[in-house]
Amino acid sequence: MRRWFLLGGLLVILILLFGCHNETLEQQVVKNTTPTEDIDEPTELVIETKILQEEVTDESGTVLLKGEIQYPAIRHAETSPVLTALNEQFAQAAQDYAKTLHDAEKKEMAQSALIKEGNDFQPFVYQRTFQVTYNANGLLSLLVLSAEHTDGIRLQQKREGQTF
Repeated sequence: MRRWFLLGGLLVILILLFGCHNETLEQQVVKNTTPTEDIDEPTELVIETKILQEEVTDESGTVLLKGEIQYPAIRHAETSPVLTALNEQFAQAAQDYAKTLHDAEKKEMAQSALIKEGNDFQPFVYQRTFQVTYNANGLLSLLVLSAEHTDGIRLQQKREGQTF
């Protein structure tokens, strides 16, 4: 009697786990797939790298600060106002970053390092690069990396994610 009770319990558990319906595996596969001929697949965007270089010098012409700013330029078979606006935004952000090199505080820091180090002085370097982390299904995701190499000892890095 105990054996029948255990077998009955096992049967109930199996029915709960696997269900009881008459669909075959082929019917389930057909039901879960969607026809692809009706879906317009967005094409991948072509991302080019543009580079903006900037140098800041003192009165004698010694380079104090160097900036190399890489920014994306998007190309696609169909030009749209959105892509044009994004490209303008990327270019403007690069120009804004280049303008920060002319801050008086940064220039003073570099000049004091020049006086302190003399002939061993290396210009402070400011870099901004980007990596494409996702470019499919109508989405573009970027990782913008900024690095400041100042005074030989300090390296400041910043990462910023952007998704469009």
